[in-house]
Amino acid sequence: MGVPVFFEDFDPAQPSLFDLQLDKEVSALALERRSIRGFCNLSATETDFSVTSDNLREDLVAGSTQSINRHRQVVCALSLAVFGRPYASLAEIVEHVNRRALRVYIAEANSALFLFLKRRLNPDLFAFSEYFGDGHRSGEVVADGIAHQDLQRTSFDDETFDIVLTCEVFEHIPDAPRAEREVVRILKPGGVYCFTVPFIPHGESDQVLAEVGPDGEIRHLAEPEYHGDPIRPEEGILVFRVFAFRDLRRRFESLGCRFTTYRFWSSSLGILGDNGWVHVVRKNFKGGGVAGESRAEARRVGGPGEEVTGMRERLSEAAKHTRQLEDALSDARAELAREQVALSCAERQLAKRDEVLSRIRASHTWRLACALRRLQGMADGLRPLSRRIGRRLHLPLADDFRGALESPAEGARLSKELKVEGWVFSGGGQVTRVEAFLGGDYLGAVGYGTERPDVAAAQGPQAPAACGFVELLPLVGVRPGPARLTVRVVDERGREQRYERMVVVK
Repeated sequence: MGVPVFFEDFDPAQPSLFDLQLDKEVSALALERRSIRGFCNLSATETDFSVTSDNLREDLVAGSTQSINRHRQVVCALSLAVFGRPYASLAEIVEHVNRRALRVYIAEANSALFLFLKRRLNPDLFAFSEYFGDGHRSGEVVADGIAHQDLQRTSFDDETFDIVLTCEVFEHIPDAPRAEREVVRILKPGGVYCFTVPFIPHGESDQVLAEVGPDGEIRHLAEPEYHGDPIRPEEGILVFRVFAFRDLRRRFESLGCRFTTYRFWSSSLGILGDNGWVHVVRKNFKGGGVAGESRAEARRVGGPGEEVTGMRERLSEAAKHTRQLEDALSDARAELAREQVALSCAERQLAKRDEVLSRIRASHTWRLACALRRLQGMADGLRPLSRRIGRRLHLPLADDFRGALESPAEGARLSKELKVEGWVFSGGGQVTRVEAFLGGDYLGAVGYGTERPDVAAAQGPQAPAACGFVELLPLVGVRPGPARLTVRVVDERGREQRYERMVVVK
């Protein structure tokens, strides 16, 4: 369509080229004017995008198609998967799908994205569904010609579809990994699955907020979170899981798929905000994987010329992996050299260690330290006594975190930014990371190491002077309403401590 689109493959180990300052400026202007002019990439027509809230991911409604921001992100990802470029409109993709008789399934029947596909796709090639509750079986037509499908156990045969789409669906499925296996089962070899979910790019693992127990009852592991649902507009629908890149990639690759997370931004297409994440899964061909595709299979989803484009992409990816392996090898060699130096130093120090230990063990200080260590290892019922002794003698407790979250206050009302401030230290090792989460959203890392002489004076010699943390975090794309702020602290032994507070986002 001739409009600029920023996109990149997400890699936690690589720096992002995303221009956060540009996004802030354009988003602020759109919020001020309540509208921006551009092109809708569903119909490839010029339109106005209306803005009614600061939750831009669910806003920026196109006047021509009523599509929202994340619908147009999915179209960019689908264009990349089909044509190797993010610029094609959904109208072009649909024409290609009809011409090649590709089968498409979307797990929704109410959105602007669904309505556009239903109007344009050959009905014989298009399947869609909604989830109407446990009282129905998959494949049953429930209302207005719409079938019920439980994505944990669909009614479709193996390898039925060339393209599968889900938008903000999997977070509401009790057993999301099972549903992921089901989508891969019904996807043809070489087929593409595009989807969006609530996403933590740098999270260590998925955040499970709720689960269904053996008795069928829902057990909440965190503050219950609900999203709007066109099928249940009054009650909404429960969120079971918030997804992390590492867990998503690991699960889909174990199922024989190639997994990529893309980030998109384009003011011309009404794609604003720093959370333009779309995930693309391509199912490998049997026996050969992606590199062993036959010529006919390689053209199953791609258009003319995509075989060459695919080969270039694979060569580029291979070169990237080669560079990564070379870097890893260089790092390993440097680490080995450092370890050899450390080993040499340790060997020299061991010669003196026995003499020093003998002197220490003969001293009264050593016997006192042993007595205190035995007190620290007692059962939980004696831990308060051990803590009091440790505080009076100013001795560090090995398994003890101490700290406080000082800002924001409980129930604080926030608008554009959040100041996180406090202090913390660990008796078991140096603090290595402090992170902030708001509800299910990862806000970012919090700077640690601020000088806090007041804490050092109050806590005794076991408290480091630089034990303060403080960070000013922008609230971009955060849903308004009550939310739980969580500050997670990790020390060098991998132990965690969390500080929580309820706040209100205006």
